[in-house]
Amino acid sequence: EGADPGIRRAVAASLVDADRLEAIIDELLTLARAGQAAAAGPVDLDALLGELSPEWGARLALHGRELEVQVDPGAPDARASTAAVRQVLGVLVDNATIHGRGTVAVTVREASGAVAVDVSDEGPGVQDPEGTVFAQRADRRDGHGIGLALARRLAEAEQGRLTLSRTAPPVFTLLLPAAADTADVQE
Repeated sequence: EGADPGIRRAVAASLVDADRLEAIIDELLTLARAGQAAAAGPVDLDALLGELSPEWGARLALHGRELEVQVDPGAPDARASTAAVRQVLGVLVDNATIHGRGTVAVTVREASGAVAVDVSDEGPGVQDPEGTVFAQRADRRDGHGIGLALARRLAEAEQGRLTLSRTAPPVFTLLLPAAADTADVQE
């Protein structure tokens, strides 16, 4: 109780991280039990990013960095599990926070009948070939682990793709099927 304010902030931040990790584990277990096909539906990416941005922005601010979120007004909703999309985007933003530099940008756009979500930063880029970047590695000493491998599998389970679309500065793109328009369904 009489601890230094810096220690209090570190403990508070650790508790927030522990709660976040518990929520991630619960959500992943729910996804595994329910199966992605049963949970797929329209995902309002604008609303989802509005929900996630304050947490992401706060974590980046601790490093003196900023978050920019842009949703193209013409971008359709995605057809996927909200929980899966939340996890994939969380991995991408966490990686940009840990391994990148400068502003982290999350951009949603229409991509030839699909929805693309680009996550980028201003860092030096990714040196590993794409196949290695997404490989599951048990060696965590360099800070690289199973995050991108799991994110790619979650994207594929949602009939989507996760790619490294530019190596420097890095841009990861989550491509998801577009949700069917209600007007299209009625025709």
